[in-house]
Amino acid sequence: GHLSNPPRLYNVGTGKGYSVREVVNACKKVTEVDIKVVEQAAPRPGDYAEVFADTTKIMRELNWTARFTDLEEGMATGWRWRKAHPNGYQ
Repeated sequence: GHLSNPPRLYNVGTGKGYSVREVVNACKKVTEVDIKVVEQAAPRPGDYAEVFADTTKIMRELNWTARFTDLEEGMATGWRWRKAHPNGYQ
């Protein structure tokens, strides 16, 4: 059935896309963990070159924009928080 008061859904992001390789490389640099990567010889049918969130709606309706727009900077902020709070929000 339909909800009488459906939730409002938003894409949260920077509006910029990154390749899997860029994300993995940023993770390696920020965490200083040697992440094992198995690369495909060629992209598989249907693979996207990059994926990003369209943030138009959240910007328009909530006047929201990402505070951290640099991939490594945003990741580093999240990684520092995670290391400081190993049990999350407890």
